[in-house]
Amino acid sequence: LRAGTLNANNSSTLTFNHPIANLGTLRTISQYNRTILQGSGHLENRGLWEVIPDSHLWSAECTVALPVQITSAGTLLVNTNALVNFTSGSSLTVDGTLDLRPGSRLRVDSSSPTRTITFSDTGALLGVGTLQLEGAHTLSFPGDLDTTANLNLSSGARLQLPGTYWVRASVFHGGPVEAGAVLIATNATLFTGASSFSGP
Repeated sequence: LRAGTLNANNSSTLTFNHPIANLGTLRTISQYNRTILQGSGHLENRGLWEVIPDSHLWSAECTVALPVQITSAGTLLVNTNALVNFTSGSSLTVDGTLDLRPGSRLRVDSSSPTRTITFSDTGALLGVGTLQLEGAHTLSFPGDLDTTANLNLSSGARLQLPGTYWVRASVFHGGPVEAGAVLIATNATLFTGASSFSGP
């Protein structure tokens, strides 16, 4: 997709059996109608990929079942009240921007195999939506983590970074937290369950 916009605004399945690069705008839907992205290829997002909510909020997720890279020029925008799930067959590497708007959620479900959401030095996690990992997956950052997003890492999901983890929202950790330091800001809350804290 070199330019322009691809709207998948009704329930649809997009199957990519070869690598695809988005340099324009890819818009997928969730909540009532939903988009499924699958195939043996992978998606390289160099433009804007926007997940939007349908007019009826019925909790259906846009589902991703292939590897995704958000390049340094790219943005994955999960818009207000939109839902997206990275299921078996997927991975997510963020060299650009992951923007989670109010009421939104990006979920990595508990299906096998285990997966890693990887942020590079140029990757940014923005917004106040929820990033949720279920099961023995890993959320990895190369340095510090300072975000207003709500983190929900349950059932053994791991947070891994060598620097300082700033907690500025309501977060839950049900698995290991490996960080150089953990600092909890005023009015922020860190909930734990079966979790452990250690240095890198």
